[in-house]
Amino acid sequence: SNPSSGHNSSKKQKHAAAPASFKNALDMRIEGTSRTLTYASRSVSINNSHWSKLQELYTGEAEDFEACAFLLLARYRILQVHAKGGGNQGSISPTIWNEIVTFAKLLREKSESSGPPSPEVVEAFASPLNTLARQGNYHSAFPDVDAYFGARGSFF
Repeated sequence: SNPSSGHNSSKKQKHAAAPASFKNALDMRIEGTSRTLTYASRSVSINNSHWSKLQELYTGEAEDFEACAFLLLARYRILQVHAKGGGNQGSISPTIWNEIVTFAKLLREKSESSGPPSPEVVEAFASPLNTLARQGNYHSAFPDVDAYFGARGSFF
């Protein structure tokens, strides 16, 4: 596998490296439109579009990408209500998100001429898998793992 594929090195941040023993024991299989990462007896799967999204968001070292992706997927898998995921998520659609962003831009343009700028749009409760805000503009539940994917940490 090629962990650097899709990696954007221009936004690389300093993070702790994944242990070589962990990275060397990690196995990845690509199966049609998804891939499965396995470490010891624990496997997690992700579809290719979400894998690409994680690659775009990733800010760590290229050689650690698969290890960080495995840790993120294993962590969020614990929160799933059933094997197919979902069931504990309340979110807005991308259409509504885009309307909020457009409205915020209009407010910023208006405030630039009349006072201090209005704040940027930031997601308060997201994950690297579901953020609509993308890099650096979202808070998440697990800053220890999600920071590798541009999360700001806890909203609280």
